[in-house]
Amino acid sequence: MKKIYTTIILAFFVFIQTSLANTTSCSAQFIFTVSNNTVQFVSASSTDSSLINTWYFGDGVSSSSLANPLHTFSNCGTYTVFHQVEQFDNNGNLICQDSTFQVVTIICNTPCNAVASFSAVMVNNQTNLYEFVNNSSVTPNSSILCNWNFGDGLIATTQNLNNQVHTYGASGFYNVCLVITSGTPGTTNTCSDTFCVNVQVQVNTTPCNLTANFTSTTTSSPNTISFLNTSTGFAAGDSIRWIFGDGSMSYDLSPTHTFASAGNYIVCLRLVNNTLGAPPCVSEYCQLVTIVDSTPCNISPSFTYQISPNQNNLYVFTNTSVASTPITMVNWHFGDGTIVTLNNPTHLFTASGTYNVCMQVMTANGCTADTCATIVITATPTPCNLVPSFNYSPAPNQNNTFLFTNTTLTANAPQVTWTFGDSTTATGNVVTHSFTDPGTYWVCMHVAVSNSCYADTCMFVVVNSNPQPCNLDANFIWQTTPQNSTSAANAVYFLNTSLGYMSGDSITWNFGDGSTSNQANPLHTFAVSGPYNVCLKVEHYVPGVIPCVSEICHAVSIPPTLLAYPNPATDVVNVNLALDSTTQVIAYLYSAQNVFVAQTSFVGVSGNNTITFNTSNLAPGYYFIRIYYNGQFIVARFVKL
Repeated sequence: MKKIYTTIILAFFVFIQTSLANTTSCSAQFIFTVSNNTVQFVSASSTDSSLINTWYFGDGVSSSSLANPLHTFSNCGTYTVFHQVEQFDNNGNLICQDSTFQVVTIICNTPCNAVASFSAVMVNNQTNLYEFVNNSSVTPNSSILCNWNFGDGLIATTQNLNNQVHTYGASGFYNVCLVITSGTPGTTNTCSDTFCVNVQVQVNTTPCNLTANFTSTTTSSPNTISFLNTSTGFAAGDSIRWIFGDGSMSYDLSPTHTFASAGNYIVCLRLVNNTLGAPPCVSEYCQLVTIVDSTPCNISPSFTYQISPNQNNLYVFTNTSVASTPITMVNWHFGDGTIVTLNNPTHLFTASGTYNVCMQVMTANGCTADTCATIVITATPTPCNLVPSFNYSPAPNQNNTFLFTNTTLTANAPQVTWTFGDSTTATGNVVTHSFTDPGTYWVCMHVAVSNSCYADTCMFVVVNSNPQPCNLDANFIWQTTPQNSTSAANAVYFLNTSLGYMSGDSITWNFGDGSTSNQANPLHTFAVSGPYNVCLKVEHYVPGVIPCVSEICHAVSIPPTLLAYPNPATDVVNVNLALDSTTQVIAYLYSAQNVFVAQTSFVGVSGNNTITFNTSNLAPGYYFIRIYYNGQFIVARFVKL
């Protein structure tokens, strides 16, 4: 008896995390420790010797069946490690199965450099209070250890380059030393440096009662502020100095100052009391003063938009705002949750509907204004890219009777016709059919969305009047190979995850492009891009009994590809796009986890067009670029170092 469960997964690039059993007797979870390029993996179920372990280390060539393997990666980088556990009873029946994956990063040893340096600054002329300004430098700065010895028996340890403030309890000379250590975690590549400075300390017995303070108020004159000295402990003859933050100073008691332009200024008042025979008493107070531009806020926001001649859900927006001062920022809200900061953006609406598009502009003097418009997106015709599929299962308590279900993905309601291989037919998405006699029947399904959009698929159905238990449940997962892999372009790894599958069972892969394979976990290269209906058929033979058969199909999409260069990339990556005519082009940059990173758009010209993305701030890993034009898209992949 045959049971098929079909799940259609449409994805451009799939990174695997699958759990196939809900029992507690199997757990594929694992932990790992990294030492240079060698990683020790420890399975959560390592104490259970009845489990079968399968490891794939993500470097394209290595695997293991140990519970706790030790694996050495040949290169540094990021690897997706897959672990699966299975348990069978004495009759070879699958009891439980579980799988998971984790990302392992192998860090390259980078030469390190540590240069210790600091300066000693007396705080507010208090001769026993010093701030030690850390001027050290380290490369790399991923692991930093600073050990301070203040010379009076006290030490401090930090993991950063922060400054240190220290108060000495007794007068004298002190040798202050800093030992700085840098390196790469998990490696022996560390380095250190030492720097020392002598400081003289005098503990004052005369109290310092100075407390600097002031207030500020605007005046009727533009950009002019009046400052009032409100310090306590200040007496005639004490030193006074104002610093206004614009390069000018004053020694008046309560000055009035005119700033040349609008902005934020740090204004500081410093007082010094010099008493004969004692160290100076110093107090300083600073305050942020904001000068607002007196220029009037005069701005008229507006924008226009055009529909792409080749795509009715692609719009080009143009900012036509007028302002008395330069416009420094333009924010767009497209009403579908998307926000961009561009002067003249291009936006692709992914669904039909009515959208309230708003633009906000900001000028150099802080003025803001916004305006909105309503955009109506009509339904976009869907190309005929049907990938037909169905599944079936025995009807309960009815011999030779099966329930057939259409599982084809389509936006429109299809017309479905069935032929059962016994000269009978039926229509509908879900049908029940009874076969008169036992045997093997070629069952076909015809799916039609319109007179010009239709597709067919067929599979064998085994009918047995005396059914035997069939524990096979075919299933598989797949992963496209990264562009820098040694495999060819459009190569896909297929992993058989069928329940009940045992060594010796027959296995057949049909890749939908006319080629097949009998390997358990094949690597297949598709000649061209496009959607493919990939099917896995597993058969278990018992002498004298009709074979136990299970089959499943998944839609695997191989998009068109272009070459990205340089690959691997560091600061920039480029793609050359050849066009037959002038058209609107949009390029989106995504991470390997299909997370949006950046986009660019332009009007492409006939001939070669170069698309460039800045990659200097990207994290290392795999990335891909989707390029849309003339109602189609192509993909380029690259690696960021």
